[in-house]
Amino acid sequence: MVVYRSHMHKGLKRNFQLMPGAQWLELLCRHIPDRFEHLVRYVGWYSTRVRGDRPRKAVPGAAVQAHAPCQGFPTYQPGERWRRMSAGVASRNATTGRA
Repeated sequence: MVVYRSHMHKGLKRNFQLMPGAQWLELLCRHIPDRFEHLVRYVGWYSTRVRGDRPRKAVPGAAVQAHAPCQGFPTYQPGERWRRMSAGVASRNATTGRA
């Protein structure tokens, strides 16, 4: 016998269930998708596609436009050491690492 514990079940009014091991294994294997089958976790309002479409529909072209810098704050300028280092990296060949 297997004791399966979970959150309080509203219908059973308890947080556990007793069952034979084979029945427990059968219930557990129902959650495994078949071979080459995609497991869908979110559908409708919470799906990734719908969440991506929401901002685009709200303001057309908003996802493509870059954000404008904040007013009243200076723009960020990297330090001298950082500029020298990044210039050295940019001048090197990416495949060999040599100048």
